[in-house]
Amino acid sequence: MFDPCPAGWRVPKNGPDNLSPWSAFTVENSTWNGEATNPSGGRFYDRSVVYGPTGAWYPANGVRYANTSYLNECEINGYAWSATYVGELTYRFFCRASTVEPARTAYGWRAHSFSVRCVRE
Repeated sequence: MFDPCPAGWRVPKNGPDNLSPWSAFTVENSTWNGEATNPSGGRFYDRSVVYGPTGAWYPANGVRYANTSYLNECEINGYAWSATYVGELTYRFFCRASTVEPARTAYGWRAHSFSVRCVRE
């Protein structure tokens, strides 16, 4: 799989126990910012609950579906690729105002366009 990250960084993948790189990310330890009409909509993951005083912003960046090539769900849903895949499906991160799904495979066709969030190796 192509990895567009710079040297020393990589697309996150499931660990040896098959846990998602976002498995600690929940609705309870993150907050939604904005509404569907707010261009700054997204979810802030408060890692201090689990890892100490750090956080991460996941924008509601939407998706470009392979079957239509239109950009959809901007400012409503957030997506990020994982480097873990099974056949034509891939694990990915998904969030919206009411939901966080750290290891979803449904609709994760490798032909869709989601954001890439590089992590340090």
